[in-house]
This record gives sequence, C-alpha cells and structure tokens, in this order.
Amino acid sequence: MNKVLIIEDSQSFNKLLVHTIESSSDFECVAAYSLAEAEAILSSRAEEFFSAVIDISLPDAPNGEAVDLVIQHSNIAPVVFTGQLSASLREDFVHKRIADYVLKDGQHNLNYIVGLLQRLYNNAEVKVLVVDDSLTARNQLKRLLITQRFRVYLASSGKEALEIIDENPDIRIALLDCFMEEMDGFQLCSHIRKNYGKDQLVIIGVSSQGGHAISARFIKSEANDFLLKPFQ
Repeated sequence: MNKVLIIEDSQSFNKLLVHTIESSSDFECVAAYSLAEAEAILSSRAEEFFSAVIDISLPDAPNGEAVDLVIQHSNIAPVVFTGQLSASLREDFVHKRIADYVLKDGQHNLNYIVGLLQRLYNNAEVKVLVVDDSLTARNQLKRLLITQRFRVYLASSGKEALEIIDENPDIRIALLDCFMEEMDGFQLCSHIRKNYGKDQLVIIGVSSQGGHAISARFIKSEANDFLLKPFQ
C-alpha cells in the first residue's frame, strides 16, 4: 500500500505533483481532477492508498468537500494543499482528521510534501505509548497520533504502562503525563530508563501545569523532551 491519491483540478499542477513525488520516492500516484473522479476511485480502490494530497477548492467541490470525502476513509492520511490559508480554515483543520496542510507557494513546499509523505508512510511501523490517567487526554492524544498513522497503545497508570512495554519491547515513543497517582511521570520515566536508553525509546513528558521547573525535572529523569499541554 504505497499509493498516493492526488486530488487537484489543475492538470499542469497535478502532473507536477505526481512527477515530484514519483521521481523523489518509491510512491505511486493516482490523479483525480475533480470530486467526482476522486469518489469513483475511492469507491473501488480506497484500500490501496495510505495518503491523499487534496486541493481544498475544486470546481465541483469549492468548500473542501474533497477533504471530507477522504476523511471518511480511516486508512488514508489527508494532506491539504491550498493556495490560501485563513485563521478560520486553520482552526477547521485542527478539528478534522488532517495530517498536515501545505501552502502552494514554491518548489520548497513540493519537496516538503515528499518528505511528509515519507514520514507518514514510515509512521505506520512506529509504536507509540500514551500514558495518562485522564481518559479525555488519552483519547485526544490517540486521535492526534492516529492521524499521523502511528500505532497507538494506551495506559492509564505507570504500572499498566510498564506491563505494555514488557509485552511490546519494540515501542519506540512514550508520552508520559506528569501528574498521576501511585507512579508519576518522573518515576515512570526513571523505571523505563533502567532497560531502554534514549536511542531505543524516546520519552516525552507532557503536562498542563508548571513550565521550566517541570521540564527540567523530566529532562533530569532522562526524558528526551517535554511538551506543555494543550498542544496541537
């Protein structure tokens, strides 16, 4: 499954996208020039695609209907390629299952799309563990990570997290909430580091509280990085 669907009504630009992607990667592109063509392709071949690069405004879909079409297929990571981007449009993307958006403003962005597609393709083999005692926070992170095609595991406590890692030693990234009962994120990080170095399992601490002090404490517990919630 190494195919990319290109949904773009400009024939010249569609061909340029196809050429750039196929000449710089092992991906095969399939071109659609309208919403109707995209619907016909996806109705019979949706399982062949891992991603789709989508023009947000088409003659038969001027309001992003092509994006909504692709979002219906959970195996396909949507990448929006647009000539204009407003604050309201960016906010809309955040709430939809969109892997990324790219502006049409130069060759460098075509190259960015190639790198993005390669990353999305590779992510399907990467296991990520999310550890948070808040169900809402776990589900939010899961949604963001699945949009990037990661394989996601969820744990509600440090104890459960260690059990999952024992069962899945090939987990490569762990996102640890700072404040949890029984075993907090710092203690969990230290436990994980007894068996996994920074190059084996990347640990990222997350918290909605504090700032520099918590970040420093996570780093001293041998985390690779720290993110302050909320984030996109």
